[in-house]
Amino acid sequence: MVMYAFISGFINELNHIKKQDKSGCGWGGLVCQHSEIRVLLQRLEALESFLCHAERRLTNAGGRDASMVQWLSDVHKTVYDADDIINECTMEQQLRSGNRSITKLLHRGDMAVRIKVINEKLRKALHDATTCHKLGMQQQCMDVAAKQHSGTWRSTFNHLEVVGQRMKKDTDEMVKLLCTPKQGSDQYQVFAITGIGGIGKTTLARRIFDEERVHAEFHVKVWLSVCGDVSDVQLLKEIINGAGGSFLGDGARSDMEKMLVAVIRGKRLFLVLDGLWTVDLWCNLLQDPLKSCGDGSRVLITTRVDQVARSVGAVHLHQVALLSKAESWVLVSKMLAFQEVEENHDSMEIAMKATAKCRGHPLALKLIGGVLGAHAPSDWGEVTESLDDFSVHSEELDFMWAYEALPCHLKPCFLFCALFPENRVITRRDLTQLWIAEGFIKQEENKTVEDLAEEYYSEMISRNLVQPEVEAYEEEVRCTMHQLVRELALQLAQADGFYANHTCSTASTIIRLHLSFGGKTEPPESTTLHDQLRTLAVFESPSMTSDLLNKFIDQIQLLRVLDLRQTEIDEVPDSISALKHLRYLNLSGTNVAKLPNSIKDLYNLRYLCLNSCKKLDSIPTGTTQLYNLRSLDVLHTKLAQLPSGIKNMKNLNSLLGFFVSDVSGSSSLDELKTLSELRELHIGNLNMAKTRGDEILLKKKFLQLLELSWNHEPKQMNINIIKEIQPSTCLQRLTITGFPDKEYPSWLSSPDFRNLAHLVLEHCRFCQQLPSSLGDLPALEYLRITSSKVVVTIKKDFFGKKCFPRLERLVMEKMSKWEKWEEAPDTSFPCLKSLHLKNCNMLISLPRFLQHVTSLTELVIQGADRLREVENFSSVLNLRIEDSTNIEKVSNFSSLKSLKIVKCPALEVVKKMPSLEHLHLVDLAMESLPVWFGRDLNFSLRSLYISANDELLSKLKMGGEESFKVEKIRRFSASTANKSYVISNN
Repeated sequence: MVMYAFISGFINELNHIKKQDKSGCGWGGLVCQHSEIRVLLQRLEALESFLCHAERRLTNAGGRDASMVQWLSDVHKTVYDADDIINECTMEQQLRSGNRSITKLLHRGDMAVRIKVINEKLRKALHDATTCHKLGMQQQCMDVAAKQHSGTWRSTFNHLEVVGQRMKKDTDEMVKLLCTPKQGSDQYQVFAITGIGGIGKTTLARRIFDEERVHAEFHVKVWLSVCGDVSDVQLLKEIINGAGGSFLGDGARSDMEKMLVAVIRGKRLFLVLDGLWTVDLWCNLLQDPLKSCGDGSRVLITTRVDQVARSVGAVHLHQVALLSKAESWVLVSKMLAFQEVEENHDSMEIAMKATAKCRGHPLALKLIGGVLGAHAPSDWGEVTESLDDFSVHSEELDFMWAYEALPCHLKPCFLFCALFPENRVITRRDLTQLWIAEGFIKQEENKTVEDLAEEYYSEMISRNLVQPEVEAYEEEVRCTMHQLVRELALQLAQADGFYANHTCSTASTIIRLHLSFGGKTEPPESTTLHDQLRTLAVFESPSMTSDLLNKFIDQIQLLRVLDLRQTEIDEVPDSISALKHLRYLNLSGTNVAKLPNSIKDLYNLRYLCLNSCKKLDSIPTGTTQLYNLRSLDVLHTKLAQLPSGIKNMKNLNSLLGFFVSDVSGSSSLDELKTLSELRELHIGNLNMAKTRGDEILLKKKFLQLLELSWNHEPKQMNINIIKEIQPSTCLQRLTITGFPDKEYPSWLSSPDFRNLAHLVLEHCRFCQQLPSSLGDLPALEYLRITSSKVVVTIKKDFFGKKCFPRLERLVMEKMSKWEKWEEAPDTSFPCLKSLHLKNCNMLISLPRFLQHVTSLTELVIQGADRLREVENFSSVLNLRIEDSTNIEKVSNFSSLKSLKIVKCPALEVVKKMPSLEHLHLVDLAMESLPVWFGRDLNFSLRSLYISANDELLSKLKMGGEESFKVEKIRRFSASTANKSYVISNN
């Protein structure tokens, strides 16, 4: 479906050019006067209607329909040739500074001849489609398989909650087995989680890995995702670094094996090998080095193949079972939000029928929920009837129906994900920019292509084709692709010209359009690269060097995407200018120190990422001539200024790393005035600003993310300019770093910021008070305040009149003079779930109003040396108190499930915790159990973990003088800090 989506976007682009054309006659006149252009549009539109049938038929034939393969190959090349001509016209128009319109360029003889040749090829393709008996295609309307619904039936859910009881039970059983000492010699043992693909092996292994008891039991924990394109050296490096060693460069395998032996020698190791397919890795690489680890070490593998588990000597195989009918229905019904529409009995019956066809397979259930959720309930019957019963016992699980149910515009986006390595965490920014660069996003009125791409991304998430990573508040939105779903995408992608690690099992006539490689895969010979290559993505490949890139360039001059992140590239050759069609260039994490002046010739470049190029200290002035650039990222480099001329890059909507400078020929704040399309902006060195800021930021009506950073003290700056830097009220995320005045700007608390959800105030060490009325921000969900070092009191006016109506997480840290938190209304923080108070060592007490925050489930207190009591929090489930030397009493937590106390030597009273199940104590100076243990507690612990010294462990071991205090606890484990001494009651 790549070609359908591309043609659709291409036609859309031609229509967009028609509107933008400045010639006297316009495109309307051109279509009348220039028959070849009119014919081109007509034939593209006619061809569009055949492609759905053609591509669906090829998919159903598994890519084995030779006639269809050849027809699609010819169409691919012809349409891309047409796109290249339009691109060349656009470039030439820019070269001539707009003095010549695209229409006149298309009238030019050579262009007209080339278009005439293309039209003839399109005529033949249309003729063959309708008359060739081997093809026999019919025109179709698109999206018949996926009538889109408004989304009423979608809901956000956590599938782990649905199968939580079974998962919890399996986790408990496996943890007990892993932590039970072996009789006699207890050298490392291997355990296995087995089952068919998509059944939850990795999920179970991850829960085990994250268990508190596992953390207490083992010196070292290492998680290793084993996939086919990762080299032995890379795997050894990951284990070494994960085990506390440091191996950053390259080295011989034999040297790394010796280092691994040294790093794990005598340590109790817990190693997870996720996705082990064969025994080769174990027998040839890991088996011998692991013999040096300490007694009690454990290896946990996940595999689809029971024989692999037996061959590596697993002492226990845990077979993950399919879900029951009841569990299956709970999962799907939560996805479809049936609790809101219970009266719709017919729809429920149809959904239950579709659920039954999945036979309890978790991944199939998630995918069918996504398919149904994308359709109106009135279409569910048709969708369900089209499904065959899912076969959970076949060697290859078939999820083709999930792909066929996609609307055509999403299919190339899905296939493109196959280019990323297995187990790769992908940011939404990367994925959406790449889709745009490839031309997969069809423009719409009043929406940017970035907004549309994010809508496509959300649709992929809702269909469970990509899985969202647990979102941290200050990290980019990220996702992964399940291995089975990636295998489907990879299989289908090859028929559409996508190749991961340049492997190809499809007919050679298919144009190799997209190529990725990395890990242990060697790069291809430059002579083997197809001249139609549009994507070259290289992932952390040590083999990819500047010399090799230079050799490639002659062969890849039609390239749209070049992704060289974290490779060994240290120089970009001047010949990069030959890539006239390039739209996306990613050099992040490389050793590139400078860019060539010839980069100015990349007229079509939309996205340039130089993030974390640690040696990069300047970029050429010609960069500002990249007028089509939409995103420039130079964060985490040595850059202190950008060249003058940024103001001319009027298509920029993301500028991450604009550094104000007073150096002649470099960027000043005035440069931002003309950049009206900005959605994301990071401004550094604001201490150099000489311009009124409100004139610059206030008019940025699309701005969603803004970071403002100052570097020096107030005496070096114009304070009036500082106060006037006011952004547009459309902001969603705002970070202010090093604000140099004594008072925060008054605009910060304006309720006009109706969309502001994330706010970070850090290192504002001169501000004497927190912003007043900050609590009136209506959409604020996350607030972090760090290093406000002169704030003594948080006053009531901080809460305003609305008292933070939607705030979910509050972090206050490194506030070294903060003593008092004034009382606020009991209705404050109605949505607060998590409160972190870290290194606020002068805080005397917690305000009483916090005890009325019934939504609060997590409370973390760290380094609060003057705090003496923490009590009366009825809703808190998880409490952690660390390094608070004077705290004496923790009491009355009626719902508390988990309590962790680290180095609180003055603590004498811990009581009234009837629901407590898990207790973790850490204090190397603790010579006996605290006086409150067993005396004031009226609960039955399920687990107790202690990290202390040898003396206390001797008292707690069986027969020791304090062993009776822990003998009835179901799960008990204690160890020294380095885990050289471990005891357990299992």
